Amino acid sequence: MIQVEGISKGYAGQEIFRGLSWRIPDRERIGLVGPNGAGKTTLCRLLAGVEEPDDGRVTRPRETTVGYLPQEAAGAPAGSVLVEALAGFDAVWQVEREMEVVAGQCAAVVCRCGSEPLAAL
Repeated sequence: MIQVEGISKGYAGQEIFRGLSWRIPDRERIGLVGPNGAGKTTLCRLLAGVEEPDDGRVTRPRETTVGYLPQEAAGAPAGSVLVEALAGFDAVWQVEREMEVVAGQCAAVVCRCGSEPLAAL
């Protein structure tokens, strides 16, 4: 179980939350929903151990892993995770197009060979 006990967090004098207590039971999946600036990212960073609370504590069993994917890709401050993912998919789509061309070429070779075994090619 992940437990948040009386945590407080703020930035530059702006309090994000104060005295927050909460627990996530083992094997539970959660989602955080709220308006911009409500503290969703801050809470995720605290749960993952990327940041420490100003007050209170976050406890996680040693065997528990919390994954955190930042909103902005490291080393590319102008690119969001979505932009980076689309760039990766672009490369995958290019490979798929190349594979379709090769598959078409292979089909043409098989058609020209008729029923001869491929080993005879």
